[in-house]
Amino acid sequence: CCSNNGDLRVAVSKLFNNNTLPEYLIIESTGIGDPLPIVKTFMRPEFIRQARVDSIVTVVDVENIQDSLSDISVIKNQIKFADFILLNKCDRVPEQAVNTVRALIREFNNDSRMLMTVKCSAPLEVILGARVYAEKMIALQHNHHSDNCGHGCDDHNESNHGFISVAFSSNKLLDPDKFQDFLQNFDNLQNHHF
Repeated sequence: CCSNNGDLRVAVSKLFNNNTLPEYLIIESTGIGDPLPIVKTFMRPEFIRQARVDSIVTVVDVENIQDSLSDISVIKNQIKFADFILLNKCDRVPEQAVNTVRALIREFNNDSRMLMTVKCSAPLEVILGARVYAEKMIALQHNHHSDNCGHGCDDHNESNHGFISVAFSSNKLLDPDKFQDFLQNFDNLQNHHF
């Protein structure tokens, strides 16, 4: 797939400019790709009305995950943000090893749905159309707004799973590139009031 977010935007734009739109679009992020930049692509103004992120699916090689998990933060992000985790190669390891991997994954993501697979064979009707990503984001927003803290919510970013929300409105068109720059520099701007 596209390792560069800009390449992904171009490819998706071409696809959406076709007369025939796909029912589903599956993006494979090649091994150790971070899912968050891909998700952000579909939250851009030019795509948000044409597509929605249905779910993030991560494949975990139960035979080798313990060797690679300690070194690479991207793998941890893949597990942390996954809605579905396919525990693959379950036929090659004892059941106890699968249970150990399950427990290890639960340390990073207690909410994902895990499916034991061989050669990544998983029922598409379970994964496609699940809408779990949208449900998860709605739940996160609901949990954040239901906190009755009695003061400004800026102090509660940690309880918001690292996500920060900002709202603004304008009657002018939004420049996607300038907005992306704003988001990338947001950490430096948090102390400013707009």
